Amino acid sequence: MPKIDLTTQGGRLKYLINSLNLTQVEFGRTIGQTKSVISRLINNKKGLTSKILHSIKLKYPAVNMAWLEHNTGNSGIEKEVKTYKEIFYIEKIANLEAENQRLKMEIDQLNQIKS
Repeated sequence: MPKIDLTTQGGRLKYLINSLNLTQVEFGRTIGQTKSVISRLINNKKGLTSKILHSIKLKYPAVNMAWLEHNTGNSGIEKEVKTYKEIFYIEKIANLEAENQRLKMEIDQLNQIKS
């Protein structure tokens, strides 16, 4: 994998997206932006606007916006990745529990028909 240039906003954004194991499309969806916008940001063809920074801060609060915008301080990404993964697994467990409940109800209905 090519080295990411963390001296640019685009490089730092790419590093964030890669750290979260998201595609540009997935990351864009989480902050209400298109893949096209994310691509322009990563390629330094567009700078991070206050609106985009605000959206990132709302979705990924542990990420240091000063680092993302100006390369100042620590990124905070390690903490965000841990939080993001915890949320992902909590949601996954909730979805599996709901599916399990639905299947139990379906089995009960089939057993009633069988009886």
